[in-house]
Order: sequence, then structure tokens, then C-alpha cells
Amino acid sequence: MELNNLPNEVLSNIFSHLLTDLQKHRLHNDFIVDIWPVRLVCRKWNDLATKQLFQTLTLYHTEETVEESWSSWQHLLDSSAIRAAVRRVAIESTPWEDLSGREASVWEPWAEKGEWPDFTSAIDRICDLPHLTTLEVRFSYHCVGRHGDQSDPERESSVTRQQTLKSVLRAMRQRAARPNMSVINELVLVYLQNTPLPKNLTDGLFENIERLHIFTAFEVREPPEDDTRLVELHEYEPYMQNILIPPIAEQLVELTLTSPNCWGAVPGEFNGKGLHFPRLKTLTLARYVIAHRDQFDWVLAQESLTSLAMHSCAIGSHILVRQPEFAYWGVDSRDWIWAQDPPDDEYDEDDEEDEYRRTAISYTIRPEDHALAPGFYTHYLRWETVFDSIGRRLPHLQHFNFTKEQWWEYFRQDRHVNCEALVNRYLGFCGFWGELWAYELNKCNFVEENHPGTPNELLALTEEADRRAFESLLHKTTERRRTGRSA
Repeated sequence: MELNNLPNEVLSNIFSHLLTDLQKHRLHNDFIVDIWPVRLVCRKWNDLATKQLFQTLTLYHTEETVEESWSSWQHLLDSSAIRAAVRRVAIESTPWEDLSGREASVWEPWAEKGEWPDFTSAIDRICDLPHLTTLEVRFSYHCVGRHGDQSDPERESSVTRQQTLKSVLRAMRQRAARPNMSVINELVLVYLQNTPLPKNLTDGLFENIERLHIFTAFEVREPPEDDTRLVELHEYEPYMQNILIPPIAEQLVELTLTSPNCWGAVPGEFNGKGLHFPRLKTLTLARYVIAHRDQFDWVLAQESLTSLAMHSCAIGSHILVRQPEFAYWGVDSRDWIWAQDPPDDEYDEDDEEDEYRRTAISYTIRPEDHALAPGFYTHYLRWETVFDSIGRRLPHLQHFNFTKEQWWEYFRQDRHVNCEALVNRYLGFCGFWGELWAYELNKCNFVEENHPGTPNELLALTEEADRRAFESLLHKTTERRRTGRSA
């Protein structure tokens, strides 16, 4: 049988494999060559290949696209075939690589008044896409907090980020008012800054969203110890848990929460209390740190889950408490057990910057908040318990992934060889989260009860039990997939 005699559905499926999963995201470093020649064969093949090639369309943000007022984007969307093919649009809020090249004459009115006709008219073209179901907004990784230098040319400010979201929301509402338009039910927010957003903005953006993927960005300072003064670090997780997610929890079927940095425990805690997702089928967590025995209970309570992925997640087994930082953050130390006094050289009294940092923080804290004595703390939650609980309390779970993949690997399908899944499954905190062999943690002579030694010995001590529980969980979910039965 000649290829041209195959049904269109079969040919279309064949052509879909000429794009890798990574290429389907239409990133800047795409080098798409395999599917282009197919469009030159005949009109039929061109039509079918066009539907595959343009399922995702990206509003690229570069110096060149700005200078040409996004004319290439406008030209693409003048094609009825391309408009009919698009199912997913990605919008870049700022130049993806070099932010310093931004023109002040453009960005100042954008930040101050929300005026940038070329950009907003380009965003408005989503109104012409009748089959669009997914929107992705890609911000810059480089952000600045509320007390940082908002004019820093190397960072994208929270103000211009909000202007982009407002423009996206306006275009979404204009599109929804048109007849015969599909519903946008999936939203991807890449490098969403860890600052609260106006409620009317998030309510509008999330109105019909069933699949939500949030990749959070944090302001980064050097050295990392300076991060202690960033209020966002201890405010954002409670905001996300108590304000951002609850209004849409009942409508979500898929949720992804991740960050380039460890999150969920210290400085800010995300314990999911009060969150209920009755329709949730797929949950992905990445870089999530568990530092309390009950912190993972919110996941175990979602009995509707059929798929759970945990990428580079860890249990925070050892915590070096310093004051006044922990009082400033308001860290909850429930179920933590004091293990040892802090190291004698915890602070350098001759370091003026260190002394200034501690003094500045102290001014914001009441004396009664210093209840938690400085020192090394630990708790006895182990992965064996977590894995066993997942298998027992999530009866419909058929897919479980526990990897060391980063978000661009599991979400963009940019696959590489990954290290063994159980490596660094326990972390320690000494100003920031890190491996248990970190220098300051080595000053702690406590692994667990009746077992002195350095914290990194915990990895070998728990290896057998953790691996048994991990493999048992994988076997259990595999059997559920094979038989089609729940627990």
C-alpha cells in the first residue's frame, strides 16, 4: 500500500513522530528539520504536517522580534491553516536570555502604565485561535523581590510580570466572548515570581483551568545567607496554600508545583492543610522538602489520585536552627527533636555584614518569638514510612515516579541519564537546603537516636528499608495498571 493511500489519521500520527516531545514545546533552541520536507511533498501532506508542526506556537521575545513589532508572529497567524492547527500558545514576557538589551523607552511606559501596543496586540491574537486549549506564560528566571532594586536591568520586575498577566487575562476574556471558541483549560506559569498577585487577576486567569502547572522563581542573592532577609521566602508558601490554590482546588484534575529551589519546609512551610482536590488525578511535586511527620498528609488525603510524580523531593532530616532567623521566619518546630548545641563558630563576631544582618532581623521580632533554642534538630520521618503510606492510602494510584529529574527534563521531556532515584533523598538545612555532607552539618554528631555520627550516615543506615518500601510501591502500582484494579 502506498503511503498516500493510508487514512489521514494514520498519516497524521506518523508525522507527529517527526517532532520530538521536546520540540513540541517550541523553545528557542529548537532545531526542527525532519518535518519540514514533508510539507513539500504534496498538498495533502502539507495540510497534515502543518497541523502537527503548529500545534504549539510561541510568541518569542527577543531584541529582533521587538524591533520588528512581532511581525513574524502576526504573519503566521494570518494563515487560516495555522490558526486552525494551534492548540497551545506560549507567551514570553521578556527576552529569554539577555535582559540588559531592553529599551527604556519601551519598558518604562510598560511598567508604569501598562502601555505597549505592539506587545499587547500580539497577545490579543490568541482571540483568533478557535481550538486553543493551553496557555503558557514564560517569565524570566531572574526576578527581584519587593525590597530589591526594581530598576535592575538584569532582572524582570514584578510590575512588568503583572502587566503581562493582565494583558493575557484581557485577551482570554475577549476570546471567551467570541462564538465557537474552545475553552482554555490548561495554564502553565513558568518562573512565576514568589510574590502575591491581585486576587481579581488570579481569579480571572484560573476561571476555567483544570490543569495548572506552576514553576516558581525566587530572587537569588549572593552569598545565599543574604536570602534570610527576603520576606518572600517565608510568605509565599502560606500564600500559595491559603489564598492562591483554594479557589480552584475543586476544579483541578492535574497540578504541578515546582521551583528551581527547595521549598515547602524552611523558611516557609507548605503543608497543604485545608486543601481538598476531589477531582485531582495527576499531581507532580518537584524540589519539595518534607520536614514534619504530618506535612505529606495533604497528598495522602487525595484519594482520587491515579498518578503521583516526585522529582528531586527530599525529607529534611537535620536542621540547624539559628536565631534570630527562625523567629523572623516563624518556623513551626512541631515534632522536631533537639540533638546538639550549635557549632561554636556559628557566627563571626568580627564580620560586620553578618552582624548587620542579624541585628536588622532582630528589630522585627518580639522577645517571646525566640522560643526555639539555637542548635541542631532532627525528626524521625523516613522514606520507608512515606512510600508505605502512599501505597496504602492512595487506593487508585497506578503511576508513581520518584526521580532526580529537573523540571525541564520531566516537563519538557528533555531526557538525560539520571542518577539513581534514592540518592540524596534526605537533606539538611544550614541556612539553605543541601546534602547531608555539607560542612556545617558535619559538625553535628547525631544521626538518629542511639546512633552518633555525621548526618550523611543516615543515607546508608536507611538504604535497605527505604529501597524495600520504594520497590514495593512500584510493584503495587504496576500491578494495579496491569489488572485495572484499585486497592
